[in-house]
Amino acid sequence: MCHCLDSPNDTVVDVIDTEDTFDVDWESILDKVAKGFAPFEPVYANLQKQIDAELRCVEENEKRLHEEVGRMQISFNTSLELLTTSGNAMTLATRMLEKNRESVMKTQPSHAKDRRQAAEELVLCRSAVLATVQHNGEVLAKMRVTIGDAHRVVGNRLQQTLSTLHSLMGLFQHMAEMLRVAKVACMPAPRMAPNHPMVDGSALLSVEKGTIKVREFSEQLQASRRAYRQAIITNRKWIRQSQLSLRDDQWAVFGWALNHVSEVRKYDREFILAVVMQDGEALEHAPAEFQGDREIVHLAVQQSNGWALQFAGDKLQHDKEIVLAAVRRSGWALQYAAAEMKSNRDVVFAAVEADGEALEHAAEELRGDPEVVRKAVLHSGGVAMRFAS
Repeated sequence: MCHCLDSPNDTVVDVIDTEDTFDVDWESILDKVAKGFAPFEPVYANLQKQIDAELRCVEENEKRLHEEVGRMQISFNTSLELLTTSGNAMTLATRMLEKNRESVMKTQPSHAKDRRQAAEELVLCRSAVLATVQHNGEVLAKMRVTIGDAHRVVGNRLQQTLSTLHSLMGLFQHMAEMLRVAKVACMPAPRMAPNHPMVDGSALLSVEKGTIKVREFSEQLQASRRAYRQAIITNRKWIRQSQLSLRDDQWAVFGWALNHVSEVRKYDREFILAVVMQDGEALEHAPAEFQGDREIVHLAVQQSNGWALQFAGDKLQHDKEIVLAAVRRSGWALQYAAAEMKSNRDVVFAAVEADGEALEHAAEELRGDPEVVRKAVLHSGGVAMRFAS
């Protein structure tokens, strides 16, 4: 912290506070020393004190940088191992699914028992792929946070160390200027201990070593970032292969296999959730209890652009939130809503906003509502006018 010198009578005491280097206007202070407005000894002592403090700071930063780079490498290696294991599991599950699908599609088992077993294996394989893809996503998300935090910590420490080295070089220049001023003014040379860093050359050596260390750690940080990007690219290839396989076998699992899985499997809620997550209209083949399951129906409606509403249980066809979710995706889904919902202005308004011709399935009183009709005509190119009452 700098104490400003406003007159020749001012003295310099505690010119700086160790970490406030950039707050000190050393050029101004040295100019006053050169003009005799400030005493040489206190300024020189405080400048030396600041150099000592910055040298300690460089040493401490290097130590912490070494530790943080070590932790960064450990985090990266651990995360990469988890990601690789996850990717390998995903690849293996995908290959198993492809192998089973090809086998089933070639042989088409003739006996009911064999068909059921083959279907179960297909469903299990697909569930395994979905599970590995989900786990891989979780590993990737965790890795992104872990590695990102480690990179930021090291990057910030590098910036701090570079800033300290830059500050130290500036202080060395100020010290050289002070010694020049002392020589010109024929002042007695300041005394320093023989083993002082400024005398034995270790101060400049510390700066040189610090600069080399910063360069080395910076290269390690860049290498870690490149390796992370490469890991993400490789992981994307694994995911893409799994996604292609899942898409290719959609008919096999949700067409042929769904019709042949055991009755026990059909009553597995997690299995039904997995099915409708991929094909909402598969709700048609689900047991009645799941057609009345709000979460499953809501998911099915979302995945089928509203069409799965026709397979929902009666209670849920009366559910305003479910019906709204359906008609907002496809106005035509209104035809499968309960009569009560067809008379609900919010529901009908949402339906005709999605598709004006949905007015055909609205209750008569709303087909005569000027605002609803206007909205329907607007969103149907005028065609909905024929449904107005």
